[in-house]
Amino acid sequence: MKKLLLIWFTALLPLVGFCQDKLKITVHPGVELLTIIQILAGKYPQPNPSAYTKEALAYFEKYKDHPAVKKVASFDKTYTDLVELGWCMSDFPNIKIYEPAELSWYKYYGKENTLEYIKLCKDFF
Repeated sequence: MKKLLLIWFTALLPLVGFCQDKLKITVHPGVELLTIIQILAGKYPQPNPSAYTKEALAYFEKYKDHPAVKKVASFDKTYTDLVELGWCMSDFPNIKIYEPAELSWYKYYGKENTLEYIKLCKDFF
């Protein structure tokens, strides 16, 4: 049985390299936007050091006083998955906002605060 598994994995090994050439990773622009805003507000764990991180933080540093940054900074406690609110945005760069009727974040921050934050994030863009 072990020999059979070893032969099977050995046969598949070349496919691993082949598949990686076609791998494409994308991030929803709304999630990326909210992540940057939370990082500027000090409400998100510092990202792993990378060229992208350094360039993004250097570029956006001048916007640290934007109302969206101040709004999320005013929240008592934030969670790393708050950036999922970015999924309420579509059609970048002409952003449209979807306002869900029910959202768990409404319990934490109130519906008006949450929707205001999303709109401020749109303005940040």
